Amino acid sequence: MQTQHVHLSASPETAVTVGKRHGTPVVYVVDAEAMCQSGHVFYCSENGVWLVQAVPAEYLKRMEVQEDMCSDHITTKEKSALSRR
Repeated sequence: MQTQHVHLSASPETAVTVGKRHGTPVVYVVDAEAMCQSGHVFYCSENGVWLVQAVPAEYLKRMEVQEDMCSDHITTKEKSALSRR
């Protein structure tokens, strides 16, 4: 199955948790506010995951991943969404 949208996490901790399922996580902060102001459209899926067709590089900033970022920090709603993937 080919991914049609970029999947965004609501928090850095969730992004790290999801990223760890595929190896060493790399997390980028997305300037979603600026993207919205530029006309990019975001969607919220049925399981609470935010989606966008693409994220141009000018809206990305690499975040330093801290060792203490783990699944204990994600919300119950986010855990539920992750379990349905």
